[in-house]
Amino acid sequence: MADLDFTIPTGVTWTRTLIWTLADGSRRSLAGLAAKMEIRPRHGGPVLLTLTSEPNGGIALEQASVEGDPTGVIVLTIAGPASASLTMGGVYDLKLMIRAF
Repeated sequence: MADLDFTIPTGVTWTRTLIWTLADGSRRSLAGLAAKMEIRPRHGGPVLLTLTSEPNGGIALEQASVEGDPTGVIVLTIAGPASASLTMGGVYDLKLMIRAF
């Protein structure tokens, strides 16, 4: 588990690249996983925005390389129009789970 703070400007496309590493510093393969991120104004509040690893859902798993290696790479993208609804601080959860085939 990790705690990360993000600043997401409103009205512009925002992208953040994360790398999931293990305790020994190696990258964790994301093969067979799906991802979902929900942004809320506060814990337990209504969902303001949802990102998923479905096509065009805003989360790309191992589709970009960092230092020539895509292993463990997570790219989060919120398009400008969608970010316009994020006008105040909030909280988010990013969950990775085994994909149902």
